Amino acid sequence: MRTIVSQRWRGWAAAALLLGGWGAIKLPVERALGAEQARLRYGGARVSPEMRDMISQGAAMALLSGFRGAVADYLWIVAHTYWERREWFRMHRLMELVCLLQPRSVLFWDMSSWHMAWNIAHDALNDPGEPRLSKRLWAERKWIEAGRRLLERGVENIPDKYDLWARLGWLLDQKFGDHAASAENWRRAAAFPDAPAFARRQVGYQLEKAGKPEEAYRYWRELWAAHPDKGDTALMLWDRIAERIRQLEDQLKIPAGQRVDTSAVVAPKP
Repeated sequence: MRTIVSQRWRGWAAAALLLGGWGAIKLPVERALGAEQARLRYGGARVSPEMRDMISQGAAMALLSGFRGAVADYLWIVAHTYWERREWFRMHRLMELVCLLQPRSVLFWDMSSWHMAWNIAHDALNDPGEPRLSKRLWAERKWIEAGRRLLERGVENIPDKYDLWARLGWLLDQKFGDHAASAENWRRAAAFPDAPAFARRQVGYQLEKAGKPEEAYRYWRELWAAHPDKGDTALMLWDRIAERIRQLEDQLKIPAGQRVDTSAVVAPKP
């Protein structure tokens, strides 16, 4: 009887040691997986079950080994093979996954949304296999919306650079005709010191296209006053801004004594 009890005790002790040893190994592994999952969720990104199914076991191991960039580059190439085969939904899913793996890459968000809203949308509108115009227009709009959603997620992940704010402003202008929203996105882009000069001009242009002449005039005046020396004429195209100011002053019937003096600005030589 004592032998049986002793054997059971040794078995329980061995099991306890085994479980304790596994716990010591499991804890850092779970922490590592949790940290990686948190990185993949940076900026609000989420991994859906469908996306997980698209990653092979080898790619998953590469991700956990710290090779997210290499996996993202590989999947980007694969996505373009789907483009050549006109497998748009697969291309879309892979490009979303690439953006998820590299959420701080402006290039991936930018190019992916461009493929959705411009390339695939154009092909959907001109699909020779769909005789119904209404269906083609619906498909075009669906892909443009997909591009917009992708850019909106992009600015959530990279709000501290001007690039995607500018791309979203451009998309809202060109594909949606939502000039008021476009102006706000261009304004966000123009607030960055390294933003190109045309981003500042786009704010005023979009406000005018949105049918807001008073707000546009106020913006042009503020921009004009913020650069008193006008030394960057070739870059900022102050002659064009002066023209916009004069036209809006005529349209809004601004009194002569309250108008901006734009006489000193000369168009740059070509």
